[in-house]
Amino acid sequence: MLAFLLDRCPSSWRPALLVCAASRAWRRAVLVWALALPMVALMARARAELGTAVLMYAPPLLALGVVGQAFTLVRRPAVWTAVFTRAGAGPEDLWRLAGLTGALALAASWSVAVFALAGLRSAAPLPSTGLISLGLFTLVWSVCCTLAVISAAATTSRGAAVLLLGWMLLPAGFEAIVSPFDLPGTVAHAVKILAPPLEAAVRFHDLLRGLVPVDVAPWFAAQLIGFPVSAIGLFVWRARRVAERAYGAE
Repeated sequence: MLAFLLDRCPSSWRPALLVCAASRAWRRAVLVWALALPMVALMARARAELGTAVLMYAPPLLALGVVGQAFTLVRRPAVWTAVFTRAGAGPEDLWRLAGLTGALALAASWSVAVFALAGLRSAAPLPSTGLISLGLFTLVWSVCCTLAVISAAATTSRGAAVLLLGWMLLPAGFEAIVSPFDLPGTVAHAVKILAPPLEAAVRFHDLLRGLVPVDVAPWFAAQLIGFPVSAIGLFVWRARRVAERAYGAE
């Protein structure tokens, strides 16, 4: 199968495909994903809170298993030297690896979401608005989590999961620290723009329908736009730095 894909994919994508295929942890993540799909539907049908928990936690965990492990492997000097040796290799190879592994993580997250939503709907018929809200939340949240994992994996060679957890808890931790100082709410909202927008993703459908209060809606929109831009910008910068170090430019 790998040889078939290598023969037919553009030469510029072959290094990313090789690294992705060589990650054993990625294979384990896919195996767990495949075995878990029927269980997800059964759990969501038995208990609605389990189904919603799957929708929330599956995207970051799957992204860490697929994206995080591939970037851990590619940052090893021996791997970089062996795989990325052609003329013109550099940050673009990391962008392709991010695109490939990110697409796989999103496909896995969305398939899990389909089974979870099917289980929730079979347990108690959901109104169309409720089903659309959950579907849009899964779409937005999975994209944001995948971007966060890509940026975290490119930022640190070890401890991407810890960095991701701290990143996701940034708004809550910031509010706990500054609450005694009675700072304006705009400060907390501004910090949330730099963290994965969980609350904004939950209310995304309401935001589209104009049901979010007017004093909060602009901040939700800023989070949904600002976080992807911040995460992509961080990754582009880190990809250049990783490539420079791999080639001994520093």
